Amino acid sequence: MGEELKVCVATSRKWKGEDIAREITEKIKKDTPEPKFILLFSTIHHKNEFKPMLKGIKKEFPDAPLVGGTVAGFMNQDGVFTRGVTALSLEGPITTSRALGKNNRFYGPSLGKILGEKIIRLDKNNSKKKILLCFSSGGTIFNIPFIGHKRSINRIPKFIVPIFMKFSKVLKRGPGREDEIMYEISNTAKEYYILGGSVMDNNRFLENYIFSDTEVLYDSTVCLSVALDAQVSLKREDGLKDTNKKLKITKNSKDQRIIYTFNGRPAKKEWLLKMGWPQKFLSDTLLHRITLYYPFCYYLNGKKVTNVVALILGDSLITVHKTAATEIEILEADGKSLVEAARKTIPFTNVPVVGIGISCGIRLETLGKKAYNVQRVLKEELNTPFLVVYTSGEFIHHPFEQGTFSNDTFNLLTISGEKKDD
Repeated sequence: MGEELKVCVATSRKWKGEDIAREITEKIKKDTPEPKFILLFSTIHHKNEFKPMLKGIKKEFPDAPLVGGTVAGFMNQDGVFTRGVTALSLEGPITTSRALGKNNRFYGPSLGKILGEKIIRLDKNNSKKKILLCFSSGGTIFNIPFIGHKRSINRIPKFIVPIFMKFSKVLKRGPGREDEIMYEISNTAKEYYILGGSVMDNNRFLENYIFSDTEVLYDSTVCLSVALDAQVSLKREDGLKDTNKKLKITKNSKDQRIIYTFNGRPAKKEWLLKMGWPQKFLSDTLLHRITLYYPFCYYLNGKKVTNVVALILGDSLITVHKTAATEIEILEADGKSLVEAARKTIPFTNVPVVGIGISCGIRLETLGKKAYNVQRVLKEELNTPFLVVYTSGEFIHHPFEQGTFSNDTFNLLTISGEKKDD
């Protein structure tokens, strides 16, 4: 690859923004003194320190674009963390460009088209292999007057459900529409390897933030293009198991986010019946502790897509992203198979220089302490600096193929020095 790529992955567990910035920048200066870009991720615990943290890092590296956001947790060579801040930087023969878009919920796919076109315009004279890293605001729970933040509401008039969804564009709550944005980015920037994630908090789905240099943004999307002469591998695995349970969607909303009926009957009741669950499993306190581990599955142009229920309003189910199918299969998360899924994303035909991963926050909760088994696999078998962040949605796209947005998956992008593609 000519000039060598240098990599830095740093971790900070400090609390004050200035201290976090100092610890991160010291590590970056040591390993990549002239970084071409910086990825930065933080758990929501450091919300009040985001501004000084970003300013401190940008002060030391004013020419390196900084992008990222909040995540449920992360893993790297230092360990597995559900509180802290992490950064990844690269130095070498790389060119970068960036596009930032705001008001995700209002503009939806049109924002994705604008971002894709901007990236193409900035990269038009670049013939190197192109990677696009996209981070977008994920969905949040509605704050309903006199009720508050609820994941599951039993008694609500049916006509109210679509009204809530329409008002999400104004209230900037509810579904983030990041799936629509990323699909449109990939439809526009077809020649790119795209890895994307939905930023989130600590699995409470109350707030999330995007980082772009010194800006802390809500309801936004940031894209970083990385062009380089290298081998790129982008793989997805889920390790989910079949339950042999299927449901036919007989009525849904126009945007395919609300499922009203399965098999001609109210969706919530039919789902409970199919799974053999008691009513309490879909209560506000248990919904995300149980149902997230049983994703819906369908196929989009032959590619597997998994989706989970984010909210229940009355008898209607609201999914994290669109369910673009008339029939869904129900899958099940299993700890052992989730670890093996991570192993399968490691390319064994070359020697990676760096690994960048995006996985679902559901998997972090499912695995618990066993997440260290995934970290051990990556540390020993990938044998190179890596960073995996846990988000509320994952998107991948290979050049000139169908991209897919899913939940409950493990996705790994690796960069190697060889010319031949994996």
